[in-house]
Amino acid sequence: TLLYLMAAYGLRCGEVVVLTLEDIEWRARQLHVPQRKTKNKLVLPLTDEAGDVLQRYLKKCPPRDGRRELFLRLIAPYQPLHSTSVHDILNHWIGRSDLGLGTQGTHVFRHSLACRLLRQGVPLKTIGDTLGHRDIESTGAYLRLAIDDLRQVALPVPKAVPFKGAIQSDWKACLPRVRHPVALFHRTPTRFRSGLGAAIQQYLATKQALGRAYDNEARTLLHWDGFLYRHQGRSRIITSDSFNAWAAQLTHLNPSVLRNRLRFVRNFLRFHSRQHKVGFLPELATFPRTVPPRLPRLVSEEEMARILAAA
Repeated sequence: TLLYLMAAYGLRCGEVVVLTLEDIEWRARQLHVPQRKTKNKLVLPLTDEAGDVLQRYLKKCPPRDGRRELFLRLIAPYQPLHSTSVHDILNHWIGRSDLGLGTQGTHVFRHSLACRLLRQGVPLKTIGDTLGHRDIESTGAYLRLAIDDLRQVALPVPKAVPFKGAIQSDWKACLPRVRHPVALFHRTPTRFRSGLGAAIQQYLATKQALGRAYDNEARTLLHWDGFLYRHQGRSRIITSDSFNAWAAQLTHLNPSVLRNRLRFVRNFLRFHSRQHKVGFLPELATFPRTVPPRLPRLVSEEEMARILAAA
């Protein structure tokens, strides 16, 4: 029943585990879903099939110990399920269905429902309302996996156009506007205390002159500057030992995040080495590799039916 509600309505795991008996309005044929993300209640129609599934479930598994939640633990103490338990339940029945889908996240139901509704011609606004989205861009993120549908509306690759004429005198007016211009009150952090502090400030000022804040890069260099000041004072020479010791403090980060932070420091050292001696310049080949984003796999209606049948 839990998996059916997630597949039929695209509920999040945190929403389905907090459903109570009061959230089901049998006479009004409505299902009230409390949303933790938006702090609102999503009202969905209670279909005949969903009503039958819930009735069979409540007759077989009535509430225990006076609890009003729909889904409780099978072993005492009979407390509501945790949202992380839904992930284990889903992958247990995927394994029992012999579909060979591998380990999947619970959002696979939301992605599959959104793409299935899109193929049925449901408007994007209605899909967003069903998923409980406030912003239409949030719904678009779920529909980017509909690759076959997107191929039908893809534009042809434009052909190369040879350059003609000289550059126009008003070329600056043709440039696109900066989407998020740097605020006038933006200031580079001034807490740089190591021997390279002044050089770091000059480096950040040069980059920010391009029209971006570079906040992540500034925070990383500020952290690295503090490490240098504590371990080597005002020295301006960087050694491999000091760089590796700083990098060892970041091993808890995601490999992609760690690589970016190491790259921020390397870019500064390359900039500084044009006019000064730095002593050590790390190689990109020694940095951890980035982890490619893992896109959820869409589950077809046949596969979803087999999963629910196995459960």
